[in-house]
Amino acid sequence: MSPTPALLVAELEKSGCSCPSAALEPLCTYLSMLMRWNRKMNLVGAHTWQEAASDLVADCLRLADFLDTLPLPEDPLCWDPGAGAGLPGIPLRTVWTRGSYHMIEVRSKRALFLAQVLGTLSLPRTHVHNQNVQSFWGSALADLVVSRAFLPWEEVITLLADHVADGGHIVFMSRMIPEASDLAKVHAGFELAASTSYEGPSGTRTLWAVRKDQARASA
Repeated sequence: MSPTPALLVAELEKSGCSCPSAALEPLCTYLSMLMRWNRKMNLVGAHTWQEAASDLVADCLRLADFLDTLPLPEDPLCWDPGAGAGLPGIPLRTVWTRGSYHMIEVRSKRALFLAQVLGTLSLPRTHVHNQNVQSFWGSALADLVVSRAFLPWEEVITLLADHVADGGHIVFMSRMIPEASDLAKVHAGFELAASTSYEGPSGTRTLWAVRKDQARASA
């Protein structure tokens, strides 16, 4: 059974999640492509589009709501390192379209999948880069970094600390929030800015953000 907007709405409602009507068709297309490619490449653990919708897409839609609570610039530069199968990037950009969004994926087959999706959907200012994050970054500093299963949070902060703008945020999609003392040990220039938790199909999920404050690091 292929996803349809009505069926997708029903699946998302099971997770207590809603979706703007304009995003339903693009999400159905993405889920169909994800399942088709998944049979050959094992992109995600979900075996049906219903599982992917209720367990993965729902997380991305919640992320969009969370990002709207953060004090981001009007036109943020956003990085999504280790973009993988496009989660959260592809579903996120169907509903959250601020700034430019760069999915960075070093594995060529996954980057090809992302390019195919972007060639099919009209997602504003959304790009894929087939390289590692160290090769991607340049002089421009990120206002927002989204990390989902990229590296442990400590390594993400250490790796990207010098490439996030002052006042910029790193957002983590995970199952836990570190203690403030543990965060301080990793990098003095970052502080916990916001967090939220909710119940997903496989347990409690957490979205949390750290904000860079160069003044704190220099104190």
